[in-house]
Amino acid sequence: MTTLSTIRYRKRYRFDMAVNVRMSEELAEQLRQVSAEQGKSQQEAIREAIELYVRDFKLRHYPPEVRHLVTPAKRPYRHIPRSERFTPPPGSMDSTEMIREMRGDR
Repeated sequence: MTTLSTIRYRKRYRFDMAVNVRMSEELAEQLRQVSAEQGKSQQEAIREAIELYVRDFKLRHYPPEVRHLVTPAKRPYRHIPRSERFTPPPGSMDSTEMIREMRGDR
């Protein structure tokens, strides 16, 4: 149930979840430096770091040398029923025939 206070909160903060983070003074100073260098608020820097961590966490099962080649899907795979799949019109070439023709294998 959405209440008036919930609507006001979301309008003010734009996000559904608030988090308090405790860190050492050394880490806090590094965060201040990074956010100043990037011209971002500390909150924006923390949000970006969490987004990167969550994205890369999904790639942890891949070997380190190929992780940069893999891009996580933004949306889960959606099965496309056969009736919605593209089928070439009757009498036209399929991809195998096109490749054969390009190679001169006919």
